[in-house]
Amino acid sequence: MKGGIAALVGALYSLRERDLSFDTTVLLTMDEETHQLDQLEYLTPMLDGGSRPHVLSLDAGFGYVTVAILGLLQMDITVTGESVHSALAHLGQNAIEDSARLMQALLELKQTLSMRRSRVAAHPSTGLAFMEPRLNLNMVEGGLARNVVPARCTFTIDRRLLPEETVAAARAEILAALGTVRGPQWYVSREFSIPPVPPCADPLAGELSDILASVTGPSGLYGDMLSGELPYAATRWGGDAFATGVIRPENRIH
Repeated sequence: MKGGIAALVGALYSLRERDLSFDTTVLLTMDEETHQLDQLEYLTPMLDGGSRPHVLSLDAGFGYVTVAILGLLQMDITVTGESVHSALAHLGQNAIEDSARLMQALLELKQTLSMRRSRVAAHPSTGLAFMEPRLNLNMVEGGLARNVVPARCTFTIDRRLLPEETVAAARAEILAALGTVRGPQWYVSREFSIPPVPPCADPLAGELSDILASVTGPSGLYGDMLSGELPYAATRWGGDAFATGVIRPENRIH
């Protein structure tokens, strides 16, 4: 976000002698979507956004206007077993091996999800024609030693939702997939979600796209393959939310 903040400061400085068409408030938060929302909640009582504010996020791709973003569902699954010496494995229950069985069921669900497409176009820089859902297993933690059968293992699920999907339906699909595996003992040890938001139809998004095109070249209205605070702006503030920023896919973001 440092580049986006620098661009915003430069833009506002260049407009310091002009009368703006809107009352403008700038909110700067830190961290990513898992902590950013608490900061927006804290700041909300201090804002006077009117009945339907226009909300522009800088946490988006460069050269186009984002009118939809992926929702987010993160779940940590903790699997429990019984620890014994590795040579006596028949007397215990291996939580890591049980986790592998559960993760295989999720990988099969991932294949099903990979066939879905949104009606919202994705920017050509992503290599995608339309927005696509995601289900990734990004972290695994478990085990005490090489010669000990583990009694506990936790793995993470990072599910990105299309604008047409819901958090409740995505959660139900994941739990159903895990429920097909008989034997392992597991529970959801952490969950966090951000709902997707239908595409923004605010005419100002098109005006901003035209301005970008006059400065940077090709522009347009696209769905971003990212998640962020726009759902909060649309649901909590009742605003028309769109975005533009300085993120480029070739920088690999993280």
